Amino acid sequence: MAKFTCSVNVGEQVYKTYKMAAAITDNDIGKPVTYPAASDVVALAADGEQIYGFVAAVEPATADGLKIVSILVEGRAWVILDGNSAVGTIVEAAANTVAGTAKAGAFGLVSTHTLVAGTMKQWMIISGTGLDGATVLVEKI
Repeated sequence: MAKFTCSVNVGEQVYKTYKMAAAITDNDIGKPVTYPAASDVVALAADGEQIYGFVAAVEPATADGLKIVSILVEGRAWVILDGNSAVGTIVEAAANTVAGTAKAGAFGLVSTHTLVAGTMKQWMIISGTGLDGATVLVEKI
C-alpha cells in the first residue's frame, strides 16, 4: 500500500498527516506524540519521551486499518506543566492519559526535559508562569 504524508502550513504552524495505531479519539487532541517509527505512523508519547508534535485532529477515516491524525509539528502549542519549569526550559512528554481517555485538563502534559541528547528539534517554553499545573505556551526550536 502506498505511503502518504500531507503537510499544511497555517501561518507559523505546520501540520502533517500521519497514521496512528492507537485507538484514539477527540479526547487525545493536544497530547504529545513521538517521532514516527515508520515513515507515516506516529504514537502517543510516553512519560519522558522526546516530543515530535501534538495531536491536532483525529479523522473519522482510516488507512491500512490505522486512524488518520493531523499532527502539529512546527509552531506553537498550549500545554500543561507537570512540575515547575521556567520560560526557556526544553520540555518532554509527561504522563498523559491513555489513548481515548480524556485529559486531566484542556491540553497535553509536558515536563522538564531530562534526555541527555535529543535527536530532533525540541519544544521550549516561551510564555507562562512555569508553575506546576500551569498552562504555558511552547514553541518548536
